Amino acid sequence: MFDEVERMASSDDPAKAQRAFEEMKTRYPATAYAQHAALLVAKTSVQAGKAEDAKAPLRWAMEHGKDAALSSVARLRLTSVLLESK
Repeated sequence: MFDEVERMASSDDPAKAQRAFEEMKTRYPATAYAQHAALLVAKTSVQAGKAEDAKAPLRWAMEHGKDAALSSVARLRLTSVLLESK
């Protein structure tokens, strides 16, 4: 499933990557792979100039992720996105 998110992210279509992440989040929410997918989708959105779309996956990774280190990474990236949007 993470492979699908990764493939969609590399296709330079953030919407497809977001849909793949939503499916992964629904099916495997308690995995570290879901957190990694959230970070990847957020990165893809920011690179596509859609920083606003990066906020939701980063919040999800921060609030629902089981890996504390990945939650911290998501928090830092979300802070960066929020600061840049001001």
